Amino acid sequence: SPSVRRLIHENTLDPSLIKGSGKDGRLTKTDVLEHLSKNASSDENSLNITQVKKTEPTVTAATPALTTNIRPEQRVAMTRLRVKVAERLLQAQQNAAMLTTFNEVNMQN
Repeated sequence: SPSVRRLIHENTLDPSLIKGSGKDGRLTKTDVLEHLSKNASSDENSLNITQVKKTEPTVTAATPALTTNIRPEQRVAMTRLRVKVAERLLQAQQNAAMLTTFNEVNMQN
């Protein structure tokens, strides 16, 4: 399902490592979520065992902050219908007078 594919893609998981409980062994959303929760708990256990050395935060020059939740871009070829609709919209925009006029009136006097 799309939600399963999205979860696998967002968390960079290997679907062959997850046992599916759906029809014909298919992966379900609950399968992926359970796999993620198991991995999260094992990560927490490994962090408790090892000591993490704290470091001082470093100050960097003014650089723009990058967001970490940027979706990957994917280009998909347009269908013939969409191509034709886009052509017609461009023709309409180029041929029609697209102009908006605002008339202001002073109603005070």
